[in-house]
Amino acid sequence: MTAEDMLRDLLRSEASTITPTGDGLARIQGRIAKRRRARLWLLPSAAVASAAAAVAFVLIAPEDPKTQTLQPASPSPTESAGPGPTPSPTADANVQPADSWKGAAFWPFASVEDLQHVADPVPPWLQDGLQVGQRLVRDVLELPDVTVTQTCVSCEVLALKVGSKDVGEIQLGHYTVRGTRVFTVVGIGGTDLTVTSPTSGTAVSSPTRVTGRITGVHENVNVKLVAKDGAVVGQAGAPAGGEVPWSTSVTWSTQDWSTGAVLGVTGSDKDGSITRVVLVPVSRGTAATSSSFAGIVDGHVALFDSTSGKQLRQLTYPPAGKTDTQATWSAGSLAWVRTAGASACANELDRIEDGGRATTVVSSTTVRYSWPQLSADAQRLAWVETPCSGDGPEQVVLTINGTEARRYTGPSGSVVNLFDVADDGALLLLTNDRQASGPGTIGVLPASADSLDGLRPLAPAAGCNLYSGAAFDGAGIAAFEVCGEDVRLVRFSATGQRVSTGASTKSEPPTSLSVRDGRLLVQLFGGDHYGDIAVVDGGRTTVLIDNSREDCSSVGNLKGCVRAPDW
Repeated sequence: MTAEDMLRDLLRSEASTITPTGDGLARIQGRIAKRRRARLWLLPSAAVASAAAAVAFVLIAPEDPKTQTLQPASPSPTESAGPGPTPSPTADANVQPADSWKGAAFWPFASVEDLQHVADPVPPWLQDGLQVGQRLVRDVLELPDVTVTQTCVSCEVLALKVGSKDVGEIQLGHYTVRGTRVFTVVGIGGTDLTVTSPTSGTAVSSPTRVTGRITGVHENVNVKLVAKDGAVVGQAGAPAGGEVPWSTSVTWSTQDWSTGAVLGVTGSDKDGSITRVVLVPVSRGTAATSSSFAGIVDGHVALFDSTSGKQLRQLTYPPAGKTDTQATWSAGSLAWVRTAGASACANELDRIEDGGRATTVVSSTTVRYSWPQLSADAQRLAWVETPCSGDGPEQVVLTINGTEARRYTGPSGSVVNLFDVADDGALLLLTNDRQASGPGTIGVLPASADSLDGLRPLAPAAGCNLYSGAAFDGAGIAAFEVCGEDVRLVRFSATGQRVSTGASTKSEPPTSLSVRDGRLLVQLFGGDHYGDIAVVDGGRTTVLIDNSREDCSSVGNLKGCVRAPDW
């Protein structure tokens, strides 16, 4: 380490001991909280500038080269007068990308193009890698109890700690703007928790498959897709252990972000404190993953284009005497119910993996299979089993990668409809008394629930009801609400809390709902006929398949009629 490095480390130690007096700290924290979603690099920090001035020193070289003396530096006229107004950021020809970080980055700069918006003069905190890391952890990632320290100014690595425990390392990169070095975060690593996919700089589309490794422990990884302004775009969980790689799928609907990061965090089972942090920069891709959907037509499953509604190809080929009745499609995988003969209970649940051959998941002549649902990552398949005898309650079965993981028993005398399954195993269900004429109760069953008693109802507004099911939508839930003659889209959090209410329309509610990439695939109410299949995107409804034909009567000929759409 050079003398200059030692000096910088000493100054860093001195600066870290300074705390604003009186209510200064509270006022600073209040201002930070109010503007935490803003682009912080646009504004210089008066508090930071003042603190920097207070601890500035100059190095005086005495005659004896073996000794050095530190003396306080006289403040410059600019420092004495305060930071002054912030000039409007403009394109700057003095940005020097040739002397800049060339890899993927996250915050506050994701690329060289971001440097064009740096204020002049450059805010002091952007020139300080430690302050950049501290603001990232506090204002963007919002990681409680995680402290950021720097023991080596020149190595561009920051240590993350919870108490005395190391939980990760921030890797910094730097750019040069108008001759001034500024820092940005290019990733977080340093522990045995790693993300192997996506890699740094990857353009991702919903759903995004996230995989990684962890060594010698069994913990859950909380995975978030975080935009550069700190907004959580999507999140999921993944059980992790040292024997096999962990994986999950993150879905989202919002499109108002361009750069972000995959953030993985593990926590202690004892007190919930953070134990590991990993972060990989990514960007939003433009690929439309919901480019096709599956539906039932003429007793088999077919694939349809989600733009034109045109049939692309037939997916299943039931033999004579058998009919395919219900299907679920996700991530290139298909599962469907096939019935045989005059008895609806001679049935089976079949599946085709992505590009593979068909296999039978379960078959029975004593229970009837219905409501098959695949998670967005296609790892979880769930369905409902109803006793053919009519005696006994219905059961909901959840499998993970082909192995039965949970079996939930429905209330006695009730029917259970399954609407969706999340990547973490949470379920969206409807329960209703067999003798009731009302809409029943739609709710979310968390993955941690041991029975249907843990169902968390989605509460409609006063005087309203939820109809046509529900679907997981990124980090939340979408459902249609009927209030008299008005129908509107309502969104709930993943735990069932009401989040937002859409505009009302005068119409019948859809009879089915499936969501991918923020687009809603619905089957509209058709009266005596099967309703049209349409996409709802940004409040606009586009009909893809017209089912309003005489041969598509719901009580007569079904030739050419498409129903049960899912993507």
